[in-house]
Amino acid sequence: MPATTAPRIVNPQLFTVREVCGLLRACPTTVRSLIRRGELSAVNVGADLRIPLDGLLFYLNAHLVPSRSHPPIQSWRRRDGAG
Repeated sequence: MPATTAPRIVNPQLFTVREVCGLLRACPTTVRSLIRRGELSAVNVGADLRIPLDGLLFYLNAHLVPSRSHPPIQSWRRRDGAG
């Protein structure tokens, strides 16, 4: 029989709903609503929800609001040119 391999976990860091609330400065109802609508990924750990770091970063990048005074994070550079 062929051996099966588990999928590779790229970033195993998981946050609780409460931790994500603190990071986003949002209430638990808002975070759970984002999860329920599929805008923020989450996994069930027993009866609790956990939000993977990659899912949180994907959500944040998808909802960036670009402006002229603050360019996208990817283009920020140190003023001394070393970065």
